Amino acid sequence: MEKYTGTKTIKAEAMTRGNYNKLRGWDIPKNEDPNDSGYLVGYSDAKGNFDGSLQDGCHYISWSPSDVFEVSYVRITE
Repeated sequence: MEKYTGTKTIKAEAMTRGNYNKLRGWDIPKNEDPNDSGYLVGYSDAKGNFDGSLQDGCHYISWSPSDVFEVSYVRITE
């Protein structure tokens, strides 16, 4: 695989893995801990993957574990 560096502005909020799975309507796999801390990540500039309605016009969502998210993103304060 090739290496890439990307820059993207996202919207995010703290959310456990279990709550993310509930939001998506998914069952928690037996090998995953629903109490894992992480973030709901929303992209407003991507083709949608979520039929529900979220604030801020985010139509594509994903979940990221806290440790991965916190080394990848810096909060913007206005």
